[in-house]
Amino acid sequence: MVKVSITKAEDDLYAALTEAIDGIGERPIARGDRVLIKPNLVEPRDPGSGAITTLGLIEATARYCLDLGAAKVIIGEGPSYYQPESRMRECFTGSGVTEIAKRLGIDWVLFDEHGYRTFREISDYTPAEFRITEHAFTCDKLINLPVLKTHYLTKVTLAMKNLKGCLKRENKPRFHDRDLSRAVVELCKIVKPTINVID
Repeated sequence: MVKVSITKAEDDLYAALTEAIDGIGERPIARGDRVLIKPNLVEPRDPGSGAITTLGLIEATARYCLDLGAAKVIIGEGPSYYQPESRMRECFTGSGVTEIAKRLGIDWVLFDEHGYRTFREISDYTPAEFRITEHAFTCDKLINLPVLKTHYLTKVTLAMKNLKGCLKRENKPRFHDRDLSRAVVELCKIVKPTINVID
């Protein structure tokens, strides 16, 4: 059964995050875990724009993992295909994510600069071949941190669609070829977050 916990966040996002996760009744992180935090850093935008995951929530989540004894915490993303390659690292540096990582002593990774796993003939709705970041499979836990916003093709973009950031850059537009919503469902059968925290 899927469990949902909703918490109103005031000033202390760490306290709100902890309260929300406690409301589920189980701790998603164990001592020694390697944790991948996957925010929405779709493009270089102002952290208060509503287009990307709130920096405070990213930091609170990373701190939460460290406080529970995670051995390694990584903030990872593969920004939008429509961003020029020259600006992809700016999604981290311009938003302030690199400062969070430095302050907490954790890593940040641009998926496009690392290895990918290839999938073929998964369904009629996905491309014949596509690649997903190895980080989605090499970490023990995946915390998905989408931001709640509207989308011109899917009406809203939440936890499921945020996982498109795990795809290799050139595979992202190919997920639109048949039926984007169904293609995202197929992606979510492969990439399975431990927990989704919607900003």
